[in-house]
Amino acid sequence: MECLGASIRHDVPFDSAVPGGQHGGSPVTRTPRWIVSLAVLAGLSAGAARAQAPATGQAKTLELQNEVVCRVNTDVISKRDIEDRMGPIFWKLSEYRYQYQERGMWTEERQKEWDEEYFKHFREQLRKAIREKLILQEARLQAQDEKLQVDRAQFVKRRDMWIEGLKKDGIFGQPGYTLNELEAQLKEQMLIEQFRNSLVTMLDLPSRPQVEKYYHDNLAQYQRKAAVKIRRLKIARIVESSLGVKTVRNEAHKLAEDLRQRLAAYNEDFRELVLDFSDDDEETKKRGGLMMGADGDEFIDPESNPLLQDALRGMDTKFPSNISRVLDMEGCWVLLQLVERRAAGAMPLDGKLYQKIYDSLAERLRQDAEDDWFRKVVRRSLILRIQDGKETNIPLAFFFPDEDLPDEPSVEPGKKTEAPAGGSAKK
Repeated sequence: MECLGASIRHDVPFDSAVPGGQHGGSPVTRTPRWIVSLAVLAGLSAGAARAQAPATGQAKTLELQNEVVCRVNTDVISKRDIEDRMGPIFWKLSEYRYQYQERGMWTEERQKEWDEEYFKHFREQLRKAIREKLILQEARLQAQDEKLQVDRAQFVKRRDMWIEGLKKDGIFGQPGYTLNELEAQLKEQMLIEQFRNSLVTMLDLPSRPQVEKYYHDNLAQYQRKAAVKIRRLKIARIVESSLGVKTVRNEAHKLAEDLRQRLAAYNEDFRELVLDFSDDDEETKKRGGLMMGADGDEFIDPESNPLLQDALRGMDTKFPSNISRVLDMEGCWVLLQLVERRAAGAMPLDGKLYQKIYDSLAERLRQDAEDDWFRKVVRRSLILRIQDGKETNIPLAFFFPDEDLPDEPSVEPGKKTEAPAGGSAKK
C-alpha cells in the first residue's frame, strides 16, 4: 500500500489527472464488477473479491455505469453515488490505473494494492451513504408531519450562493447542476441537518459549568507561546505607477530613516504615519499597521520569522525603545513599533475559546445521539446488497467495523421492516 499511496500522492498529481479541474473528466478504464461484490460491502479481503473475476484474468466490465449496489428500504445507492462521494481519491486511483495500463505496467501486485486502497474508501463512504439515506427517510416523514420544516429564507440564501459559485465555474444548468436538481439536493441536505440537530434538545446542550470543567480538565491543550503585538510601516524600494510602470525609489532609505527619527525623537503617532506614508496593503494601513497572525489573532509568534525575532531583541513597549531600527524586510525598508508583549501560558476562557469548546462539546453530544439512533434504526431497516441481480442482507458487523459483532444480518430474512419508507427508488 505504501507504493500505491506514494504514487497517488506524487506520481500523478490530482490537478493533472483531472482535465478541467474539479468538474473535469479523466480517461479511465471500466471498473470490474467485483468491485461492488460482497467483499466491498461486508469488508472481506481484496483477494476474495478478485477471486470472483473470470479465471482468464480478464476482469468482467460493467455495462451500466450507474449500477445499483445497495438498497436501503425503498431507496437505492449506486456505485456512481459512492465513487462521487470518494471525491479526489477516486479520480487519483482511476488515473493511476489508467497511466500504468497505458504503459503496459499494470501488474498483479499493483492490482492488489489498488483493490485494497479502493475497497477501504468505498466501504467508508458506503457506510456514510447508508446512514444518510436512513436519516433522510426519517426526515422526510417528519417533514410530512410538519415536525421538520425547511426555512424558506435560508433555503433561498444558500441556493443563490450555490448557484453563484456554479455560474463562476461555468457549469450551472449542465446535467447534474440544473436548478431543479440543485434545489432538490439542497432541500435534502437541509432536512438532514435539521433532523440531526433535532436529536439533541436545548436541555442536552452544554452548560457553562460543563464548558469550564472541560477547559480546566484539559488545560494542557490550551497553552500558548509568548507573543507580541506590533505595528509596521513599509517603505517600498520599487514603486509602480497607475500605468503599471515600475521605478526605483532612490530616496526610500532616507525616507525611512527620517520617519524613524520623527518617531523616536518626537513620539509621533505611529498609526498616523502609517496612513500617510506606508506602502503596505490597504487593510493593514486601516489597522494602523497592526500585523495579524495567520489565525486572525492580533498577537503573533516572533519565532515564526527570524528577521522579526532579531529585530525585537532589546525592544520594549516604552518610548523610545518601542521603535525598531530601519529593517530590510520583503524588499522594503520597514519600521516596527512594539505595542505589547504577552507571556506564555494558558489561554483565557474568553468568548472565542468558550465558543470553540462549547461547539465541540455540542457536536459530540449530537454525534453520540445520532450514533444511538443509528444503532436502533439499522437493526430494524431492510438494507440489502445487490450483486448480479440478487439481494441479500448486509451484516451488522459492516456498520460497526471497530466492534466485535456477530455476522448477523441487519434484518432477519423474511422479517418485515419497521423502518420509514420515505423517498422513492431511483432506477
